[in-house]
Amino acid sequence: MKSIAEELQISRSTVSFVLAGEAERRRINPETASRILERARELGFRPNYFAQALNTRKTGAIGLVFPDVHEAFMAEMLRGIDEVFARHDVTMMLCSSRMDRTLEMRNIESLLYRGIDGLIIVPCVDFYARPSDVPPLAERLADEKLPVVCADRIPPGWAGHAVVQDDRAGAQRAVERLIEGSARRIGCISFDLDASSSGERIAGYRDALARHGLTADERWQIRLDRIDPHADDLSRALRALLSLPEGEGPDAWFVTTTGLSYRTRELLAGLLPKDAPPPPIARFGADPAFFSSGMISVIQPHHEIGRQAAELLFATIAEPDLAPRRIVLPSLLA
Repeated sequence: MKSIAEELQISRSTVSFVLAGEAERRRINPETASRILERARELGFRPNYFAQALNTRKTGAIGLVFPDVHEAFMAEMLRGIDEVFARHDVTMMLCSSRMDRTLEMRNIESLLYRGIDGLIIVPCVDFYARPSDVPPLAERLADEKLPVVCADRIPPGWAGHAVVQDDRAGAQRAVERLIEGSARRIGCISFDLDASSSGERIAGYRDALARHGLTADERWQIRLDRIDPHADDLSRALRALLSLPEGEGPDAWFVTTTGLSYRTRELLAGLLPKDAPPPPIARFGADPAFFSSGMISVIQPHHEIGRQAAELLFATIAEPDLAPRRIVLPSLLA
């Protein structure tokens, strides 16, 4: 900077402001700024990342913590986030919590240590039957002066920014579609999680039944207390319901997640008589391209959730005192 300042006969502070990208804000003559940048390129100048971070108190890095980055809907959310990040010239620091709250907290601590400017998180939640001793997310971040946006679901006690979908309305429409198809004894399959999304979907299921004067028989409610593809808990529960006397078991199913819906359909195909028609299933999630499962699907706006979560985060970075916002996006029935 000293060399360029002497060569161009300008102040060192002017060179510093231009190289820091503050020429316009400091009202530096565009021609002067252009000369400085051109000479810096000729000299092979590269800003020191750590020096800039110390001077500006910003790292240009945004942390993301997702339960599973390989899930299709998580990838769709990332695309929405990435579109916004590209316009803001920031670096994405992505971590996977693998549905483990201990690992999630470790990731958050690591990102905070690295001085991220903001955080977007799809939070992990506990199973009701196995509460964790890890401090709640809301409690851990309460004293951090860090812009944070929760996406897709809201953890217990969270009063900050969040972008979610209307899970309750989506579930109600899906169950009503089953009822329109003559289903009257509709079972519900879900993970027994302390998650806003799960709770809202089950509430929407009950809303639809109540609206049509139907019973939400507790025998037809399957709540799984683990995420284990090798567990036989779902198989055992389905077998027990299929053994009920004719007319007492479910004649259709509402399933709260995509993976569970495929597993449910697979198990029913093996448990029902070969000539029995498969029961209708409504679920949250979508089929892959060029494949149709025949299930009623609640299409979730994950790309838009990601985009709006990123937009909200940058609005909060620009205005730290922005009042907490909760954006609820509609879901579509396919």
